[in-house]
Amino acid sequence: MATQKKKKKTPTRKIPRFTKLKEFMSNKTNHMVFGILLIFMAVFFLGAFISYLVNWRSDQSELQMGFIDLMSNQGYQVKNVLGKLGAAIGHQFIFRGFGVAAFLFPYLLLITGLRISLNLRLLPLRKSLGVSVFLLLWVPATMAYIAPSYPHLSGSMGHYTENLLVSLT
Repeated sequence: MATQKKKKKTPTRKIPRFTKLKEFMSNKTNHMVFGILLIFMAVFFLGAFISYLVNWRSDQSELQMGFIDLMSNQGYQVKNVLGKLGAAIGHQFIFRGFGVAAFLFPYLLLITGLRISLNLRLLPLRKSLGVSVFLLLWVPATMAYIAPSYPHLSGSMGHYTENLLVSLT
């Protein structure tokens, strides 16, 4: 009987999870593409938010239905400059979210995109994030208290926060 040679198993080296991500992010081209994507998102959000504040009354009835219904039905017409997607994003962030404080999101996207793509440090990122979180909590509540008849200024977050604060007194 012939003896068979035992093949030695070469140990497969497991690559740690974050090594691939680290390699992906160390590429300068990926930095540039990701940063420019964030900058474009900031510009898109800014346009959607401004257009929503101008056209919110005429688009309100179409925006009350679900996102998929709005996007799939060709019969719905919105006046937002960026179309149905811009109207839906503006409605979600401003009316259902943080009111005019939602303008902090494009600001954060812009300074993050500029830092990642061009290594341009306009403002400290951590400080900007901290101030933005603080303002996202207090600006909607203040707007709901000052102007309760304008729900698009405070958003749902402001309405609920203001109700909570009033109930504590």
